[in-house]
Amino acid sequence: MTTLKEKVLNAVAELPQDAEFEDILERLYFLYKVETGLKQVASGDTLSHAEVIHANRSTISYFSN
Repeated sequence: MTTLKEKVLNAVAELPQDAEFEDILERLYFLYKVETGLKQVASGDTLSHAEVIHANRSTISYFSN
């Protein structure tokens, strides 16, 4: 199993040699969001397609008025 430290080091190592600090931060933030999402799925913290559609319609309706 890959540790978090190994994932971070691999992600940085895969970037081009001329990568800017911002590129590194974006990659790490992306990995953080993916890991967070995977943990949410594993714990059952998800929404059904219908729930997402309903939430979006409610939001759109709120901002349309």
